[in-house]
Amino acid sequence: MSGLEERERAVELYFTTPMTTAQVVEHLGYPTRQCLERWLAMDSRYAGHMAKPIIPLETRRRAVGPVLGGMQQKQAAKQLGAGVGAVHGWVRAYRKGGMCISSSRCFVFSHVFFRV
Repeated sequence: MSGLEERERAVELYFTTPMTTAQVVEHLGYPTRQCLERWLAMDSRYAGHMAKPIIPLETRRRAVGPVLGGMQQKQAAKQLGAGVGAVHGWVRAYRKGGMCISSSRCFVFSHVFFRV
């Protein structure tokens, strides 16, 4: 497979599935996450904005809940294919009063509002 074909395959997989950039990289075995993000930035569908969060909100919610229930952050991160630092940040954001994705909408997660 040529470099261009690999690029097209990775970008198409990202846009046609709910996979995160990290999950696409893990699934394909290439490129690096940062390289994929550069390829996405060059795609007209991306057009200078995030087509979707790098880690979808649902994944973030699935990480925070178990951690609040006693699961270790490292275990939650591994289970969801996210970094431990990311899970730590999501839990910290939750404990401070919510996870900001954008400022226009909110949803309730347990007893704290999250902006969506």
